[in-house]
Amino acid sequence: MVILDAPLLFETKVLPKLCTKTIVVSVDEDTQRQRLMNRNGYSAQDAANRIKAQIPLAEKVKLADYVIDNNGPESELPPQVQKIMSTLKDSMALPNSVIAALLLSSLYVIWWF
Repeated sequence: MVILDAPLLFETKVLPKLCTKTIVVSVDEDTQRQRLMNRNGYSAQDAANRIKAQIPLAEKVKLADYVIDNNGPESELPPQVQKIMSTLKDSMALPNSVIAALLLSSLYVIWWF
């Protein structure tokens, strides 16, 4: 299993064809804008422009096989990731040690992106 952290995955048009399954981390636009401003120091307009330059999250959610809701606190992420990883593990027969490593890696990616 390979986890590809690609915020513009669907915009590329090519990468989704190489992926067996896709996971989208979804957040409402106000939260997304605020997080961009806090993390990157963007103005409200710069953050809005960056969001508008991408495919809308609602469309990405429709294209995804799995969706993680990132509107709440960090503590709500692990159960969502665990559920998806468990499903993927069952479908791919991966050992528990690999799943644990992927889970930790995914949580880091989800929280910071």
